Amino acid sequence: MNSKKKPKSLYIQKFRDDWLTDPLLKDWLTSVVNEAGEKLSKCLMCGTTLKNHYSTLKDHASASKHVRLIKEITSANQPKLPFKPANVSNIQQEEAGFALYIAVHSSINVVDHLSEVINHTHKDQDKIKLHRTKCGSIIKNIIALHFFDCLKNDLNNQHYSLLLDESTDVSVSKYLGIIIIYYSNAHKKVISTYLDLVELRDCDAPELKTHFSIARTRDKSYKAELLYKNYEDDMNYAYIAFLCPILVEVNRVNKMFETKDAYHTKLCDELNGLIDMLVSKITLPTQRVNIFTQKIQDFVDRTCYLGYKFESFMSGMVAKGFDKNQEIIIRERCIQFVVDLINQIKERLPENLSIMQKINRISVDHALSHNKESIVDLLRHFGKDDNYIAKADDQWRRIHLLKWSETKNTNKFWYEVLKFKDSLDNSRFNELASFAICLLTLPHSNADVERLFSTMNLTKTKQRNRMKPDMLKSILTIRGGLTRESKCCNNYEFPADVIKKIRTNEVYVKSTDLEQSSDVSFNEDE
Repeated sequence: MNSKKKPKSLYIQKFRDDWLTDPLLKDWLTSVVNEAGEKLSKCLMCGTTLKNHYSTLKDHASASKHVRLIKEITSANQPKLPFKPANVSNIQQEEAGFALYIAVHSSINVVDHLSEVINHTHKDQDKIKLHRTKCGSIIKNIIALHFFDCLKNDLNNQHYSLLLDESTDVSVSKYLGIIIIYYSNAHKKVISTYLDLVELRDCDAPELKTHFSIARTRDKSYKAELLYKNYEDDMNYAYIAFLCPILVEVNRVNKMFETKDAYHTKLCDELNGLIDMLVSKITLPTQRVNIFTQKIQDFVDRTCYLGYKFESFMSGMVAKGFDKNQEIIIRERCIQFVVDLINQIKERLPENLSIMQKINRISVDHALSHNKESIVDLLRHFGKDDNYIAKADDQWRRIHLLKWSETKNTNKFWYEVLKFKDSLDNSRFNELASFAICLLTLPHSNADVERLFSTMNLTKTKQRNRMKPDMLKSILTIRGGLTRESKCCNNYEFPADVIKKIRTNEVYVKSTDLEQSSDVSFNEDE
């Protein structure tokens, strides 16, 4: 039985998305949807709707009209706009260099004549247009901002400590100086540098009374006749003979706290050694006195030995008929001096002295010892979680098993540990080294803040007493930045993007990052 054959249905080619990536079609082909919801092919160049046949699309690609439109529209044949890249000019570099020099070494007033002298002696070169207004703006809005950005980028997300102290400048403006201490990845060391100078507003009567009281004491002078009488008195020589060895030791320890190169993991040991030396001078050798829990005056030996020079001189004076009661008074004054000195040192010690003493455990000698104390209590004190403590404690107990090259300097040792990686490029001591470096950034003295105020007083002098806070802060920012880089105005090179801002409107746009507190006034020596 023969069945009738069904007619074949007409196949309708649909749009294929892979045509959009075909090298022959991708530059001009797109798809559009008609009213029936079907995708159709369309030429972007000609605006023509085409059948969904690959052969039809290929034929269209070679059509003369399509080829002509391609040539006219293609971006490759359009003329280039004649933009030239902005180059850094020599005059911009010179003006930036002059402004940096002024900020570091001189008064801004001198730039008026300095630029004129240079222009007069170098007539064949482009003239430098740099006077007080422009120079001050470059210092505040370009150079200071550059060094402030460098500090922010270097600090990044590092742990840091802040040192704060207050002082008064020559114009009786009170400032809060802020020093930041952090580990610099760029310089591979702990850096202590200027961060900010905040003007304080307390200038009421009690504050002024305190100021003039200090000034009155500070400015007191002694006549030559009075000095002569003091030096002629044998009793004064006895005091000097007693004080000399004590002051030598006090100055030695004080110098260690002031220097930037001291191993401050050992500073507490030096301070404890000084206190023990003072206590031993006025107490019996059998006494064990804790000045933090006991009163030193309750353990004083009134017949104590006060030093070879003092005892020898007093013996000679007594042999010559010196009054015994006067000798007792001199000895009592010397003993009382030591008692007061111990109490003064005690008052100036930080409240967290016990923690500062424990930081000595991370010294390189202690860390590489086979028999060393645990640092778990330190980790807990600084809020580390159990997982972190477990890792750091394990690393602490095996760090001495490896051979290290930096075994003399604690700072350099921990930087070496931080960068150490095993054969799989894994940091084996990351938690321990990061914690140790965090401890190294803790402040151990206020010497850096005192240096800041010394720099402030050298910058804002009696002759420049009208300098405003924003200019003062900008100059300190620049000097701090150069100190971090261990460079000066004659060998520091600005990045090109900083130089390009010179002779632009950005010179006169105030920086919000530096939080400038007053308008610029250039009819004064800023």
